[in-house]
Amino acid sequence: MKYDIQNRHTGEIQFTADFACANDFSDSVKIGLAVRWAIENDVDLSGALLSGANLRYVNLHGANLRYANLHGALLSGANLRKANLHVSNLRYADLHGANLSGANLRYANLRYADLTEANLGYADLHGALLSNANLRYVNLHSANLHGVNLRETDLHGANLSYANLSEADLTEADLTEANLRGANLHGALPSEANLSKAHGILRVGPSADGHS
Repeated sequence: MKYDIQNRHTGEIQFTADFACANDFSDSVKIGLAVRWAIENDVDLSGALLSGANLRYVNLHGANLRYANLHGALLSGANLRKANLHVSNLRYADLHGANLSGANLRYANLRYADLTEANLGYADLHGALLSNANLRYVNLHSANLHGVNLRETDLHGANLSYANLSEADLTEADLTEANLRGANLHGALPSEANLSKAHGILRVGPSADGHS
């Protein structure tokens, strides 16, 4: 089967994937197979329209998905380690248990995304939108969250040890039982945030990995 993937900005065909698939498979599955084909053939995925793609448990290690539209994509358990997701649209995406360690998520839209138990250790989320996202038990150890919008975000039990939260908006965020040991909260806005049973040392100043 030949399947066209459009560019999210121009609407033009960005590439045409060629893979075996029954015609009655859903578009979600077909888009996911197109992404797999693109990875195997070193096709550029930056700016691609991939909304709703079924990419559960797919290996996307180091993939270039900058500016891609992954709205509502199914990425639970996917390997996105060191992937480039700069300014990508991941609104409503399912990233439950995904590995995003070291990923570039600068200015990405993750509003309403499910990141439960995901690994974002050392990820760069500077300027990302995470309001109303589910980040329960997520690993954000040493992640860069400078200036991130975390309004009304569920961070229950999250590991934020040594994370850079400077100037982050934590208004009404749920940080119950979160680990904030060594986290940098300089200039953060924790207005009405729930810090019940949160533990660790809340400090002001640059984080251990040098983020400021």
